[in-house]
Amino acid sequence: VVQSRGLESWLTLELARRLGVWGNPSFPFPRHLVEQVLEVLDPESTEQALAYDRDRLRWTLASILSDTPPEELRDYLADDPDRILRFAGNVASVFDDYVVYRPDLLSDWTSGKRDGWESELWRALVTKLGPHDLASRMSRALGRLRQGDAELDLTRLHLFSLETLPPQFLRFFGELSKRVPTTLYVLEPSRQYLDDTGGARQLALPLEGGARDGHPFLIGTGRLARDFQQILSDADSLLERQYELFEEPGRDSLLRSLQADVLDFEPEPPSEERRQLPRSDRSISIHACTGPMREVQVLHDLVRDALERDPTLKPEDVVVMAPDLDTYAPIFRAVFGEHSNHRIPFDVH
Repeated sequence: VVQSRGLESWLTLELARRLGVWGNPSFPFPRHLVEQVLEVLDPESTEQALAYDRDRLRWTLASILSDTPPEELRDYLADDPDRILRFAGNVASVFDDYVVYRPDLLSDWTSGKRDGWESELWRALVTKLGPHDLASRMSRALGRLRQGDAELDLTRLHLFSLETLPPQFLRFFGELSKRVPTTLYVLEPSRQYLDDTGGARQLALPLEGGARDGHPFLIGTGRLARDFQQILSDADSLLERQYELFEEPGRDSLLRSLQADVLDFEPEPPSEERRQLPRSDRSISIHACTGPMREVQVLHDLVRDALERDPTLKPEDVVVMAPDLDTYAPIFRAVFGEHSNHRIPFDVH
C-alpha cells in the first residue's frame, strides 16, 4: 500500500534490483485497498456504495437542493440551477472528506444529535441512498472482522512509507492485521517525539532574543509528521512490535549535518559553535532564477553535471520535487526532452 505513484515506481525498481525478478505487483492506495476489503466484508452494499462516489454525489445533492433545500439555504440558492450545481459540487467534496476524516460527526448527523443545514442535508442523503457510505460500511465491516465471518484473499500486507493515515483507516488496518500479517513502514524525519519537545506548537521563527527548542526546519515544516505521530500514539495498542531503524547520517557535509540535526531535533547552535565546512561543499545549493523555465534549465544542467561527475549515480536515483506540478510538469518535459542525442531519462508523476 503506497500513497503516490512515484513511490510505486521507486519500490518496483528497488525490489527488481534486490530480487532480480519482480513482476505483476499490486500497489493500491489506502482507500482503494479498504474498498477492496469491503467488497468481501460488506458485499450487499457494494453496488449501492457507488452512489456515494464524489461525482455522483454532486448530482444527488443538486436534486435534493432543488426539491427540498434546507431553510437556511433557500435565499442563497434562489432556485438558480447553476448556483445549486456549483454548491452541490462543493458540498459533495466536503462530505467525501467527512466520510474519511469525520465519521463520528456523520454518525451524529444521522442519529439527529446535531442540527444545522449540513446535518439536514446529510440525513436527506442517507434517506435517499441508504447507509452505504464508506464510514458506515467500515463500521459494519469492523464487526465482521472481529467475528471472523469472511475469508480474505490477502496473504500479507505492507503499508509502505505512509506519511499519514485517517484514524479510522488505521483502526481498520489494525483490526485487519489480526487476520492478515501486516507491516507498517513509517518514514520519520526525527527520532524524537515532537510533542515532547513542544516544538510543533512554537513559531517557525523565534522572536528576537527568544530561546527555542528543536530544529527550526522541522518546527516550520513538520506538522504532518507530528500529527501522524499523535495518531500512531493513540493507536499504540494495535502495534504488536515496534522497531527503530534510524541511521546516523554523519556530519561530513552540509546536507548530512542538517539531516543529523533534524534526526535529533537539535536547535540551531550559536554562531561561535557552528562547524566550518569547506567552500567546495555542494551538498546543498540555492539558486535565484527569474522564473520556472529558468529554474528547470538550471536543474537540468545540475543533474547532467552530477551524472557526469559520479559514474555510480543513475537517473533513477534522482528525485525532483516541485511545489506545483501543474506548472512545472510541461516545462520539465520541454527542457528534459529537448536534448534528443544526450537525453536524460525521466518520468513525471
